[in-house]
Amino acid sequence: MHRLHISLIIVAWVLLLSPPSLHAVMLGAVDKVETKEHAVTFQCGDSKVLLDAWSDGVIRVWLSVDGQFNYYNDYNSYLIKPGMKAFSGPKAFDVTDTATAMEIRTNELLVEVRKSPFRVLFRRRSDGGIIACNPLDKSLDTDFKAFFQRDASGGVEHFFGLQVQGESTLDQRDKVRVTKDANGHGWVAPFFMSTAGYGIFFHNEYGWENEFSFADPVVFRNTNRDAQLDFFFIYGPDFPVILDRYTRITGRPFMPPRKLLGFNYLVQGTPINNEEAFPEWVSRGYPIDGCITFTDKGVITDEDKAAAAGTAQRIHKLNGWFGFYFDLAPCPGTFKDINPEDRTYPYDDWALFKKTLRERLLDNGVDWFWVDETDDYGQTATLDERGRFHLYRAMTETMESFDLRRGFLCGRGGYAGCQQFGYPWMGDIPYDKPCMIANVNNGLIGVAHSTHDMAGASVAQLSETAFLQGVKANLLNPITQCNAWVPNQRPCHKPWEWSENVQRIFRKFLDLHYRLIPYFYATAWQAHETGLPDWRALLLHYPNDLRTYDSDECLIGDWLLMAPLYTTLSRDVYLPAGEWVYYFSGKRFTGPVELKDFAVPESEYPLFVKTGAIIPMMPAMRYVGEKPVDPLELDIYPGGTSHYVNYEDDGVTRKFEDGDYCTTAYECSTKPGSVVFGIGERKGSYRLAPRCHVLKFVLSEPPAEVKLEGVPLVKLESFEALNAAASGWGIFDDDVTGYRRVFVRFPDSGRNTTIEVSL
Repeated sequence: MHRLHISLIIVAWVLLLSPPSLHAVMLGAVDKVETKEHAVTFQCGDSKVLLDAWSDGVIRVWLSVDGQFNYYNDYNSYLIKPGMKAFSGPKAFDVTDTATAMEIRTNELLVEVRKSPFRVLFRRRSDGGIIACNPLDKSLDTDFKAFFQRDASGGVEHFFGLQVQGESTLDQRDKVRVTKDANGHGWVAPFFMSTAGYGIFFHNEYGWENEFSFADPVVFRNTNRDAQLDFFFIYGPDFPVILDRYTRITGRPFMPPRKLLGFNYLVQGTPINNEEAFPEWVSRGYPIDGCITFTDKGVITDEDKAAAAGTAQRIHKLNGWFGFYFDLAPCPGTFKDINPEDRTYPYDDWALFKKTLRERLLDNGVDWFWVDETDDYGQTATLDERGRFHLYRAMTETMESFDLRRGFLCGRGGYAGCQQFGYPWMGDIPYDKPCMIANVNNGLIGVAHSTHDMAGASVAQLSETAFLQGVKANLLNPITQCNAWVPNQRPCHKPWEWSENVQRIFRKFLDLHYRLIPYFYATAWQAHETGLPDWRALLLHYPNDLRTYDSDECLIGDWLLMAPLYTTLSRDVYLPAGEWVYYFSGKRFTGPVELKDFAVPESEYPLFVKTGAIIPMMPAMRYVGEKPVDPLELDIYPGGTSHYVNYEDDGVTRKFEDGDYCTTAYECSTKPGSVVFGIGERKGSYRLAPRCHVLKFVLSEPPAEVKLEGVPLVKLESFEALNAAASGWGIFDDDVTGYRRVFVRFPDSGRNTTIEVSL
């Protein structure tokens, strides 16, 4: 008996000192309810749950095991500060107490909270149908777990988001995931979206500790010692709406300078002044804008600063801009005497680090930053994983306090909210299907802009065909980067180290990239305003099409669809519902349809345009800003009635934040016997220089007449005559796609204008 008594005491002490997970309990009955403004607090024993309506479609759910909601102070709430400013509560909020439940109503949601035991059911306000709910026997527990009944809405539920290393699938159903950030394959965020019409943002600072199981039930938890169970239920029901609301909570993607959308080249080698490849690109006639210098040498001495300044001067003289690359291994390699991890961080203002960036780099002509090894945060003992966010914020704030430039960076690792400060590249990985999936998946977690090493980090082992497929894919990305950092690699990423054929095709797609910059820029504005990414998973716009759930194909903005090629010149291509035009021939397809073994010539690529498209383009240029965008070309693929809004500003400064920009709305309608194209009155304070519009219609038959504001235009017989005229029209071969189009030229008045093409 004495030994048994001692054993029981030992067991009791073990239980007492054990981590909370051994004592985890599911929430029981609701003991008390308190309502204040647009929030309701439910007490269940010692624990409390706060349901706070941030808007009609966004509900914050926060469990406190001790009943004290005091973890998120001014410092710890940094991930959701954008949402604190953007959301001011629902337009409607009503709480009803029934015998068995509390019912919370907004304009969009009916949140039913069962009292015994505590259980939450999210319903549509319109018809009461279930969107998502806790299972009958599980809701939230004190081990910081949340449980959701899978398929509660009645359909088969699929899940997208987070970010997965090296995967070739987007659909997370039946999988267990940890939001682990590592070398390559994009950033991570504890955010997912469901085909049932909702998203979940798991609000915590500890990305390495988030676990998600998409079995039945769906379970997510945080295992960090400072764990919190705090999440946002985000109603759509459409994916773009969910993404819009998520990026309102965690921050909109940054608005890139227009020059970032030009061609950027990362030079080989490590010296600060190793930019000798940049003038070679220029002298060979390739369009190029950026030179990024790779260095792991500390920028400390006056000699170091002078080297950086000399490099900047030489690049600027060639109309380029200077992106400075530095390592954080050890952290930070470039500033070995300034170590952010030694600060009282992440809560200080990084004043010394900001001062160092300014004095050593910005004062010496550096235009922007590329920082590497940031995915080591969280796995290196000296680096707090929260540091990525604060490092990125410090870097962008330094740029923006220096002058009116837009602060941004490229970084290999990132977490929720980092989309405000920059974009990832996929790391030192090959260009393959997992690379494409990761790029596309970035867009499903609010990271609107991402890119990868052109054709992969190392290309010497590739065939010419494989190299070119990687080139084409990268040049169809709004942010394109040729990262030739592998020392002594031959052939390298430079096209002239391959063949005349490679050079010809490289130039063709590089010219196409530059022609598309107005479209890319308007797409970037959409991202900044709504969270919609540059490269969009097909499921974002076709959520009910199962064929899109694991596809590596993507939409580029609103109108273009790309089916990536890797090592060959053919693949199966899936086109979802709608009418599609193959970009390089004008051939039409009706979706949904699978094009088996779709083959292209080496100088083409599986790129399709959705009918209705209105795509702004500019003349070929050697660098962004070489000459005015005159004429502004509009590629038009009539089909039904379609709309598009073009966005323009100075492309450099942050003046757009104060309203110094302009937008132009376009509408294209097909009618029996005609196509009518309307241009709305230009809106906004930004003033454009005088220019012309050139409309390029893709039509199945030649028109009989073209009218501008009801007045017939003169038909011209040569392209040269059209370019020399103030207005007119003609049928000519397009120099971009190579097939015939109807060209219409007239002055851009900035006022309402109607063009009618009679067939």
